[in-house]
Amino acid sequence: MDGRNWNQRNGLGHTPAQAEAEINRLKTIFPLLLDTEAIYQEWEKLVVAYKNC
Repeated sequence: MDGRNWNQRNGLGHTPAQAEAEINRLKTIFPLLLDTEAIYQEWEKLVVAYKNC
């Protein structure tokens, strides 16, 4: 891929339309949950624990 169409594809090689379709597909599989302080704290622990992996 050359530099002329860099804005038409993301890091996975999807066009914006393909990325949108994949996001919509994933949202049907994985429900979005509300983010709470407790969830954030657990996420932060995981980030710190695996920062060197």
